[in-house]
Amino acid sequence: MMKKLNLQMLGDLRRTGNKDQVRFNCPFCSNTKFKFYVNLKKGLYYCHRCGVGGRVETFQSPLDKFKERVSNFLRPEIKVVIRKDPEIMLPKEIIYPIYPKHGMPYRYLERRQITREEQVRYRIGYCSSGNFEDRILLPVYDDGILIYFMGRSFTDREPRYLNSPASKEHIIFKSFEGKVGHAVVVEGVFSALRVAKVFPAIALLGKIMSPGQRERIKECTDSVTIMLDPDAQRYATDLAWDMSYHLKTWIALLEGEKDPGEMSQEEINTIINSRKKETSGCVSSNP
Repeated sequence: MMKKLNLQMLGDLRRTGNKDQVRFNCPFCSNTKFKFYVNLKKGLYYCHRCGVGGRVETFQSPLDKFKERVSNFLRPEIKVVIRKDPEIMLPKEIIYPIYPKHGMPYRYLERRQITREEQVRYRIGYCSSGNFEDRILLPVYDDGILIYFMGRSFTDREPRYLNSPASKEHIIFKSFEGKVGHAVVVEGVFSALRVAKVFPAIALLGKIMSPGQRERIKECTDSVTIMLDPDAQRYATDLAWDMSYHLKTWIALLEGEKDPGEMSQEEINTIINSRKKETSGCVSSNP
């Protein structure tokens, strides 16, 4: 193992939640997930993947030179501004509310265990014609303003999801108003609606979290449990590490084939509470 590090070996760097800390790809284990952290205030480095660590004095360059190199990354980040697009409008063909007489869309919501109260609260409708034909419409509001919506096919129509023409950079779906102490982060809205029967829930509208979505999550909760679908566990791990630099974070790595939207309330309650009770389930960002 090398005894000293050359600054040129570290390559590109990224910011962390700590203003005195930056991260790189590890030169020891060749990890490419930027798990090699350097704390400029303490003069320490540590790799969260292979465990190597030490003092920055072992670099083949003075610490002051190193700080100079990363000075631009230590400046405060620009605060994310949410753009509420007034042009986002639900299709004129939307039918709301959905009654038993509407047949397939009503039965689809029944299978998803969406109650009439939830349908009204989240303003869920459907289209029988137009661009969103045969799709359940799931709107996303912020302070009562429509900022996004998704159409989910309740037949075999492809693609399964058809979304409004807007960026998801700053968009999350929340099952609650204001701020909560703890929330469960999932992929899709239907999973969020199922989890929300037990815990406050947030949907990323996908497997990947953007910087804008991260800022929105930080604003509305003090801690999170990451609970992505079973086929997205590698994304869940990376997402949990990212969030852990901003909030207290747990991760629920799911086994089997059920995603959160298919679980019973008892299963969700057991998984979330067991993860929060296990000390090892809490992701720490401290070297």
